[in-house]
Amino acid sequence: TFRYQQSFRFPRVIINGLERVIINGLERVIINGLERVIINDLERVIINGLEFLSH
Repeated sequence: TFRYQQSFRFPRVIINGLERVIINGLERVIINGLERVIINDLERVIINGLEFLSH
């Protein structure tokens, strides 16, 4: 399932239930309430206000 909706000001792409939001070249993926941000190949995961980095 691939859906593209132009709600809000940012392009939001729904792929297989995952919400991918592109903001200023940063890829933010919402998975099960967890916010995963892809920045320069670094994956930043925000969980309950805590930030986790994974390479």
